[in-house]
Amino acid sequence: MNGHYVFAWDARRHGLPKDYASAAAMAKELYDKQDGEPGEGLPLFADAVDAYLREYGDEDCLEQFLWDLPKRARNNGRAAMRMEMPYEDWEHILVKMVEEAARHQVVLVDEEMVMVFLPDGKVLPAARKKAWQGMCAAWRQDAEFPKSKGQFKKWFEPQFLMVLGKYGEFKRKKMTWLGESTSYNGLISDDVVLYTDFNIDGSDGNYDVDVWLSVSQPAVSAVSHKFKFIFPEIVFWGKIFSEIIGGPYEGRRVSNIEDAKLMLRDLEGFLSRVLPLCLGVKTLDMLLNGDADIRFRDHFHNMIHMPQCLIVARLAGNPNFEELVVKLGSTDGWYANGEYKESEWPKLVEYLRNEVKPIV
Repeated sequence: MNGHYVFAWDARRHGLPKDYASAAAMAKELYDKQDGEPGEGLPLFADAVDAYLREYGDEDCLEQFLWDLPKRARNNGRAAMRMEMPYEDWEHILVKMVEEAARHQVVLVDEEMVMVFLPDGKVLPAARKKAWQGMCAAWRQDAEFPKSKGQFKKWFEPQFLMVLGKYGEFKRKKMTWLGESTSYNGLISDDVVLYTDFNIDGSDGNYDVDVWLSVSQPAVSAVSHKFKFIFPEIVFWGKIFSEIIGGPYEGRRVSNIEDAKLMLRDLEGFLSRVLPLCLGVKTLDMLLNGDADIRFRDHFHNMIHMPQCLIVARLAGNPNFEELVVKLGSTDGWYANGEYKESEWPKLVEYLRNEVKPIV
């Protein structure tokens, strides 16, 4: 598991960054600087966070992660501190850190969340401030679990956006090929767009949550649009918890704060493994037609996206292309594309064989 690190320095002594990139550079420079002067604010910040941890943190957190912060702030010989957050139950600690950083004129840089917190309350990138405010409300030590579906949606949405924000800037947008459905979309590379949304059902403090995941890739769409198969704009589209991972049909059950924390950690872990594989046709081929995550292959080889799976294989130069032609063509799970299978599938196969060359 990769470490979750937060850097801190005294803004009055060492200055303010203008954006996340400059903040990350300043954090590294100040932390690496030997015989650096921490300033007055950093030790006071460390004292306040340490006092909070002794009241609300657990023993493992104090012993293995955020140990002896006051001494480290005063005697580490560096201009900045680097603090490793615990693997679990770190959200309320970060909220407290941000509060104390503002009080003592300290800048915080969270590498994992890709966010900067300035003493005047500004958040960088600025587009993520609303999500951060929602997270603060949800993860304060005295926060209560939402009691209605509407409250839960307002509670969940900022947490969802905080997870997505690690991969780009996501905005609400209508997905035309899904009628009136609204999704979050964001560019996760120069030409790959991720579309995602969440669905919440249930009431009385018991909620079923699922997350839609869809990826658009121009090279795949360019071929798909030449045929009558539905959803040519996208490579794949499915529900993470109920379809791809294979949980209950209703989605992931969330009944309390601990359920929500676990669900968000699982979502974050899933996206951190899958999204890097969506950045190019070669890795998409590994995801959809290979062994990178057999849950993807097994699911989408029995869904309406089988034409896209074959297109990806051809563009990626998959040596098993002809085997996939037979396998996918003989599968029954075509669903809404079933009416086009007999007429369009042979045309697609011939087009891919004769007109399309691998691009990697």
